[in-house]
Amino acid sequence: MAASPSSVTDVSARLSAAAERLKAVQPIDQLDEVRGSDLARHVKTEIAALAHGRVPKSLSVHKLKSAVIVPAETYEALASLRAELQDIAEQVRSGQLAGLSQQFDALQAKLSSQASRQAADDLFTADESALNAHYKPGATETSAA
Repeated sequence: MAASPSSVTDVSARLSAAAERLKAVQPIDQLDEVRGSDLARHVKTEIAALAHGRVPKSLSVHKLKSAVIVPAETYEALASLRAELQDIAEQVRSGQLAGLSQQFDALQAKLSSQASRQAADDLFTADESALNAHYKPGATETSAA
């Protein structure tokens, strides 16, 4: 769990760095293609080329793009990005909860103030004439006259 929420600038920098590590990940239509039959016949050669080029390739089976083959380095970057995003999400949640906690504490302090306690005491100990002196009818009520 993250210790404290990051600033927007910090989060933006972390996301930009993660995106840079994943620059080889492109839309499937922009990837070089390897046919399933070629992969089956030349698996060692294709995997070596994939590892050497460090660029994902789309795998086509019966002329349909069916999968993406990624180098181990790219997969590790994706796994790292997943962990980074989870950490950032936790920091954002923590920051939001910290803000709500501060609002709750402020409300609690207001409700616990001497003035609030005195108002509650006055409400429950007021006699009929004191209540009538401060009564204001709502939109659906009529004045007690």
